[in-house]
Amino acid sequence: MDKNQTTSNREDAQVLQNESFEALVQSVVDYAIFALDRNGYVSTWNAGAQRIKGYSANEILGKHFSTFYLQDAIDRGHPAHELKVAAETGRFEEEGQRLRKDGTVFWANVVITALYDSNHKVKGFLKVTRDITDRKTAEQQQKKLNSELELRVLERTSQLELRERELEYAKEQAEKANAAKSTFLANMSHEIRTPLGAILGFSEMIAEDCASSEEKETAKEAILRNGHLLMNLINDVLDLSKIEARKMEIEKSRIRFNDLKEELSATFSSPSRNKGIGFELNFASELPETLVTDPVRLKQILYNLIGNAIKFTDGGKVTVKVYPRGKEFVSFAITDTGIGISEEQQGILFSPFQQADSSITRSFGGTGLGLVLSRSLAQALGGDLDLSKSALQEGSTFVLTIPIVDEDESIQEMPVYNGTNANKIAAKILVVDDNADNRRLLSILLRKNHYVVETAGDGIECLEKLPLFEPNLVLMDLQMPRMDGITTATEMKRRHYRTPVIALTANALKEEKERCLGLGFAEYLTKPINKTQIEQAIQRNLVPVK
Repeated sequence: MDKNQTTSNREDAQVLQNESFEALVQSVVDYAIFALDRNGYVSTWNAGAQRIKGYSANEILGKHFSTFYLQDAIDRGHPAHELKVAAETGRFEEEGQRLRKDGTVFWANVVITALYDSNHKVKGFLKVTRDITDRKTAEQQQKKLNSELELRVLERTSQLELRERELEYAKEQAEKANAAKSTFLANMSHEIRTPLGAILGFSEMIAEDCASSEEKETAKEAILRNGHLLMNLINDVLDLSKIEARKMEIEKSRIRFNDLKEELSATFSSPSRNKGIGFELNFASELPETLVTDPVRLKQILYNLIGNAIKFTDGGKVTVKVYPRGKEFVSFAITDTGIGISEEQQGILFSPFQQADSSITRSFGGTGLGLVLSRSLAQALGGDLDLSKSALQEGSTFVLTIPIVDEDESIQEMPVYNGTNANKIAAKILVVDDNADNRRLLSILLRKNHYVVETAGDGIECLEKLPLFEPNLVLMDLQMPRMDGITTATEMKRRHYRTPVIALTANALKEEKERCLGLGFAEYLTKPINKTQIEQAIQRNLVPVK
């Protein structure tokens, strides 16, 4: 074969190869394959390019390839940068966003390969573009899911950490509460046993034949004093439990500031004088004549605050200032020159079962209920109680603020029973109680007031004695064996007895009181027996003897 023939064959093969390659490129529809001249103008275009980018060959041939780029990429000179890198290195590849003919944006994988002549000079570029929008969307969704999962894990971890801290805090608080309650129970045991021991000891003294009249009189006074102390202690515990159960009863009436001033002076002048300290009452002249509130609860708060001030003051004085705060509130400022309270101790001052310092309990006694009970009562009255100022060895000032008036203008001033009644009628009273000591005590008190008294140990005995004794009034205990008080009163009603029945019970719950009054009891009195309250109730309900 001669040389010319060989050359011809090579040329034919080259043409065939080029035609085959062109046919192959044109058959590819998943990739945009096209050529650029060395300046970036489109010189060839395959079917894949038309499918992906939306341009036909007639529309795009001769146009610059920057047509496929977003404007910000063009402004940054990114198309020229791609050709520069490809020309210098032979190849450029990236993933980025490109434009279709209809203006929609898609993600593309782009590969640009430089084409060189025999002198290794760039004569053009071959560009292959693949649409990777589905892959990018999937990646973004996966990334979003991963981020959401990481966020959930982080949130859950944070929640667990927070829960762990809360549990740790709750554990610490529970341990502190248990320690405080243990201390409280120890103090309570001491506070109960102290007056109880005095009552038992002096009772034994009275029973001894060798005790003199003077010793017996001293013993009686001590028994009475310690009995009241024990009763006050029990009332504080019961009041605190009512407050915690949200069952505290508030009964408002109209009281005079002058009467309150006289009562405070009569109550605390002597104790302060016995300690050698001053006691001053300063009621502002701008105060109105009366105050509408629960007088029992107000006095309970003031007695606790003033009693504490006197107890913790060994020198100087205790001052009570009462002044209006605007037109709707009144403040009671109790100031002493006593031991004072440190800043650290002030933080637990109004916490249940706490005292400012454990040494206070040892030195002065007390259960640590007074201030928390007083603040709760103040809030129940529509006001508040705060420590205004205090310094160690300088003294303290507590300020109680409550409303002056009540929305219910119909509240009347409560009458005061003076212990006498010139129009008292002769009456027969039946005392029904299963406790023999209570029956005996009531009998003594009533007979001293010139009543005729008969007793019964339970409801059945009461029903037996009613037609024989024909009482004007019945004092009825509620909890008794065989037949209780409520059943007895119901049976009396069924038998058409119109005799007033006064409930006399140790149950101080509001629900029980409402139940008894709803069943027809004339009144509801709570033990321990208060002779003044009983006399008032008797006089309100007595009916003449048939």
